[in-house]
Parts: sequence; C-alpha cells; structure tokens
Amino acid sequence: KLLPQNRTLLWLMVASGFFTTLNNGSFFTAIQVSSVAVGVLTHYLMPLLVTVIFAPFVLKEKVSRKNLLISIIGFVGLFIILWPDIKNSTLNLGALLGAISAIFFAASVVIDRKVGKLGVSAKASVFYKNLVPAILMAPAAFWLGSQGHAYQSFDFLGIAIYGIEQHVHIKSRQ
Repeated sequence: KLLPQNRTLLWLMVASGFFTTLNNGSFFTAIQVSSVAVGVLTHYLMPLLVTVIFAPFVLKEKVSRKNLLISIIGFVGLFIILWPDIKNSTLNLGALLGAISAIFFAASVVIDRKVGKLGVSAKASVFYKNLVPAILMAPAAFWLGSQGHAYQSFDFLGIAIYGIEQHVHIKSRQ
C-alpha cells in the first residue's frame, strides 16, 4: 500500500524525499567544488548528527555510552583529517556543503525512522523517498540536456540498477 493512512504521514514521507533532494544536491556540489575526499568526509558527519542530536532531541531516544563514544571518535577522526585545511584556513565551500548535506541526510534518516515506527511499509517509504527527488530534479536534468550535456546509455543503466537494488532492499525488509 503506497498511500499512507493520513496526511501527516504523507507529508513526512514527502519531507524525507525533499531532504534527500537537498542532501544529494549539496553532496554532489561539494564534490564538484572541492574534492571527493572532502565531500565524503564531511558528508559522513551524518551518523554523529543522528546519534548525538536528532535521536535524543527529535526522536526522544536514549543515546548509549557506546554510541556516544563511537560518534566522538568519528568526529575526532574527521577533525584530524581536516586539520591541515582548518589550520591553513583553506577549509572551503566543499567542506561546508558536505556538512550541509550531512544535516539533510540526518533529517531524512530521522524522518524515515519516525515513519517506520508509525507503521508505514518500507515499500511506501522508499517509493516517496525516490519519487520526490525524481520530480524535483527532472527539470534540471532536462535543462542540462538542452545545454549539450548528452545522456548516455550508461546513465539509464545506472538508474535501472538502482531501481533493482531498491526492490531487493524492500524485499529484504519484509
């Protein structure tokens, strides 16, 4: 069943898709304006944000000492890796966009957890999480196509593989 029982659940799933769109946009822009390393490292602030901020304050979940310690170690590791850029004041827009993508990613994950606790099927959740970005990003894809950026058959193969992966993921949760 793809339509949720009430409008609140529908809006939560649409919000998750919206945050996914913002996550993807800021993450790929971070990689484009800096490097893959900086974009990925800062993007993976997400577990720290979910564990330390969103879970206790939004979901009212208790944070175990183990998860808190792991999150702190992860943050210290990120800080150590980025230290040369911080020290030289060269931490750039890519790092900022990567961190912003982590915030949107965390928001999406928290909404998904909340929706799951409210009894929405994994199939419906994944459907909206992918439908909303597809709708929101379609104009940009068509615009890029009109600007001479050719679509390749490999792009469509990637989309097909992603769809199959999502189907297998949903089936594994049932």
